[in-house]
Amino acid sequence: MWDIPSKVANSGATIAGKHLHSEFNNRQEELEKFITHVGIALTSYPADPNTTPDTNEEMMAEAASRAASLGIYATDSGAADAYVLSISGSVVAPKALVTGLRVRWKPDNTNTTSSTVNVFGLGAKAVRTYEDEDLSGGELIADRETSMTYDASANSASGAWVLDPWAQVNDDNHGFVTITSSTTFNPATYGIPTGKNILVMLWGGGGGGSSIQSSYGAGGAAGGFAAKITPAASISVTIGAGGAGNNFGVSGAAGGTTSWGGVFSAIGGSGGAAGPTAAGYGLGGDINMSGTQGEDILGPSTPTARGGAAPFFGHGLLNVTSFPYGSGGAAESATPTVYAGAPGLCVVIY
Repeated sequence: MWDIPSKVANSGATIAGKHLHSEFNNRQEELEKFITHVGIALTSYPADPNTTPDTNEEMMAEAASRAASLGIYATDSGAADAYVLSISGSVVAPKALVTGLRVRWKPDNTNTTSSTVNVFGLGAKAVRTYEDEDLSGGELIADRETSMTYDASANSASGAWVLDPWAQVNDDNHGFVTITSSTTFNPATYGIPTGKNILVMLWGGGGGGSSIQSSYGAGGAAGGFAAKITPAASISVTIGAGGAGNNFGVSGAAGGTTSWGGVFSAIGGSGGAAGPTAAGYGLGGDINMSGTQGEDILGPSTPTARGGAAPFFGHGLLNVTSFPYGSGGAAESATPTVYAGAPGLCVVIY
């Protein structure tokens, strides 16, 4: 749009005194484009505007309301961590980045680490959290609308697109993982950003039962429990095995320890024996709990014994081949029959 100078009265037919048709048309076309680019159709020009009035004299006001309320919507054609945005619809894209410019869009791909975005061909700039920090992964979710504002002072004055607080919250990326065998836990497998706080719960393996006909023995002790809030990272997870059961006065085998790398662990319960059994316990967690001891066989009057109960799970029972995680194995002296302890467990909540 031209910066048309003010006209001077009584200047005759000079440029300073007359309005040119090109000036008039230029201003009218700018106004009309403002209206049409927000989706409003202009009224058809009548054959005689002197006899046919314009019945909608609020188009400019409506266009301004739409522009203020809708903001700028863009579409993504880039890749994860390197996004490329184009203007959507008939709206004219801004020609320069300016602090306060806001854009709404849906990423085609979820980001995995720090990211950049090239908006309207104005150059790639970092996408930052609303606290002006690098993204770590999972803040931009594929096909979920996000919103950001340009700030020339962000990213150490290099300029960056700063996510709105609501747009950064990853409500879709929650769940839990159940791990029943030793493995390496990789947060990326579940779309969990590295460093995000997760809750990890561990149960140690239960000890095996022990019995001898009409004499003595006991159910195995249960494994312990430990829970900890810890940053998500690739880490080795060991699941404690259930201890084997034994007969003829031989103590049951102890349950194995379940561990989250070297960070914290749940110790397995001891095997059944003639004397008291040692229950497993938690070690290094924010919450540490012990399982219970197995019951004793006290001769013919008490020929059966339940295995100990792991925290939040039940006892190991007779005639049940699949015990709750971490429970001790049961024992019976009449046959004699013994059961192995149940294996441990790891549950990750994110």
